[in-house]
Amino acid sequence: MMKEFMQSIPHKPAEGQQGDCFRAALASLLEIDPSDVPHFFEIDMDADDSWENVKEWLKSRGYSWFSAAFNCDLDDVMAFMQQINPGIYYLLAGNSGRGTHQVIACGDVLVHDPSPYNTGLIGPCDDGMYWINLVLPAAIHDRLGM
Repeated sequence: MMKEFMQSIPHKPAEGQQGDCFRAALASLLEIDPSDVPHFFEIDMDADDSWENVKEWLKSRGYSWFSAAFNCDLDDVMAFMQQINPGIYYLLAGNSGRGTHQVIACGDVLVHDPSPYNTGLIGPCDDGMYWINLVLPAAIHDRLGM
């Protein structure tokens, strides 16, 4: 069973504080202490730079990052994952009602919400998409010179 970590920094953008749900979700997925995972998404950080930092940090630990965007209902995203990738744990990003939020799902089941509010996802991210994010072993990409 996966270790489930809760976010330690609540999301309070009006107070200049970006929550650390991503850090807690990634730590849960990798089963490492959240204090060993950087808080990649501080309130004033550029999102593109933050994602590059995520990828570099994962690569330094032997992992690759894969993302895919879905422009459909949440139920359709999760049904797709159940049909095509049953039994695969993945990070799923959408909107929790408090802003962009990361949870962990497996197939068509949300298995862990790192928020103390346990709101899950109520809609897509601000770009209108749900994002599936997978952490994969980097060894095959390194062997292929990628």
